[in-house]
Amino acid sequence: TYLRTYRPTYLPTYVHTYIGLPTDTPALLAEAVSKPDQTLRFTTVGALADDLAKEVSPKPALILYGPLAKYDEADG
Repeated sequence: TYLRTYRPTYLPTYVHTYIGLPTDTPALLAEAVSKPDQTLRFTTVGALADDLAKEVSPKPALILYGPLAKYDEADG
């Protein structure tokens, strides 16, 4: 799993060109971490890239991708 800073509009190009990840790679968008308005969005790299191309939140965010970003219902 990798952690990077990014410009949201560059995410699709970055992921495909430089990392070569498949679009179905698990991804986690964590916004406003440790704040009352924290949100966690479990998705895939491809879907996240599409979402970020449409709208970017002003909240600080982290993107994790790879096996650790996969939602496991057993963990809650």
